[in-house]
Formats: sequence, structure tokens, C-alpha cells
Amino acid sequence: LHLCDRRQRQMCIRDSYNMTKVTVASTVTSIGDGAFADTKLQSYTGMERVKTFGDYVFQGTDLDDFEFPGATTEIGNYIFYNSSVKRIVIPKSVTTIKDGIGYKAENLEKIEVSSNNKNYVAENYVLYNKNKTILESYPAAKTGTEFTIPSTVKTVTAYGFSYGKNLKKITTVSYTHLRAHETSLHL
Repeated sequence: LHLCDRRQRQMCIRDSYNMTKVTVASTVTSIGDGAFADTKLQSYTGMERVKTFGDYVFQGTDLDDFEFPGATTEIGNYIFYNSSVKRIVIPKSVTTIKDGIGYKAENLEKIEVSSNNKNYVAENYVLYNKNKTILESYPAAKTGTEFTIPSTVKTVTAYGFSYGKNLKKITTVSYTHLRAHETSLHL
């Protein structure tokens, strides 16, 4: 166990490849970049007070399901990169979701958002900003072979559609800006 910065109450774990369960102390409010990356993490307890999750926190883990705690305000870049996660639940407290929440999470079927969240919404398990002008993430393993981007959407993030297992056709009904990146529509 390695604490990244005790003053910030940030938690990071390194070189614990076979770890399957973690219990986070009630004093931890921030989980640092790559904290559980490339472990066999399957379950967790004690994250109730965590406000910020850094980048790549759950990269390569074996989590099936992750519900961000009610205290969470910020979710880092590529947090579930190459993980086994199938379902993500975002509480009302989240104000910032950085790039690629579902990037390379090839088993991700569902993203759910609290109906009381003032910044984000999920419709049919697809993540948008609250006004549905930005499509943040289409889950890679979501059922269905076709998807029509809602007319309200003006921007699709760089990793909005990535590594879709089932998706074969995307339709736009109005002008939509696809953020430039070589993997923006990597299906």
C-alpha cells in the first residue's frame, strides 16, 4: 500500500496485481491516478467519502459493477480503461466527468445517472451532458446494432463511440461535431 499524498488524503496502490478486494478508510476523500490499475479488483467497500477519482483508477480491473459514492464530484480520464466493468452508476453529486469514462471498457452495457444530477443524464444507458448537447459515452457492449444520435446533440466526444461490440450503424439527424481523434468512431 502506498499513499500518494497524505495531506490530500489520496490513496494509491501499486504492485498489488492479485488484489481482488479493497476496503478504503473512511478518511480517504481522493483516489489517485491509477490507484487500482491492473489489479484483479472485483469488490470494494468504504468509498463513501471519496470526492475525486483520478485518471485510470480502475484500468484493467475485474469489476463487474461500479456505483460512484454519493460524495463523488469528479471522475478522472479513462477511469475504466480496459476493465471488465459492465455497469456504471453516477450519483447526483458528480459535476465533472473527464474524457473517456467508457473508453476501451469493452464489456460496458449500461451507464446510469441519478435523475437529480444537474450536469449529466443517461438515456437508454447512453451518457450525455444534462442538456443532451454532448454525447459523452455510448457503452461498448450496449445491445442493439443501430443508434440515432438525438437531434439535440451537437458534439460527440473523442471517445463517445469506442470499441462497440454490437453497434453497426450510427445515424445523425442534425449537424453533429465529432471531436477529432483517431478513435472517435472506433467500432
